[in-house]
Amino acid sequence: MLAGGNPPSIAFSPTLKPDGTEKDTLRNIRANGEYVVNLVTEEMAAGMNETSAVLPFEESEWPLSGFTQIESTVVRPTRVLESPVQIECVLFDIVEHGEGAGAARYVIGEAKLIHVRADTFENLGSFQPIARLGGAYYERAASGTTFELQRPAR
Repeated sequence: MLAGGNPPSIAFSPTLKPDGTEKDTLRNIRANGEYVVNLVTEEMAAGMNETSAVLPFEESEWPLSGFTQIESTVVRPTRVLESPVQIECVLFDIVEHGEGAGAARYVIGEAKLIHVRADTFENLGSFQPIARLGGAYYERAASGTTFELQRPAR
């Protein structure tokens, strides 16, 4: 979610896992203080979904995704080349709300640099990002229609 313009802010909420522990994304943000938000199109959905596989913390999801890592400009974490919009962020705060499985952790970051692929910028009307609604449900932002992607079993 875009959360402000002065400074440009990004907020999202990774919930705690069923066992009450933090997801790897949140652990990495806490450790590094930086992250990248890569917007996803429906064409990228299958690869994005593969990254939700439950793996040991030290095992990377990159090989499962099929996406290409590229260096960021101002933060250490890498970006997804295939993403039409990549937002390099620095952590501002994490707000903890609730305890145990499903409890929210609101990550608030400052957008330091936004990369927009030239073809996306030139054809904003045809930009079709998707949004996760929760569980297996996703929404096509432009049309408001939904679809399902079951999490990979590993």
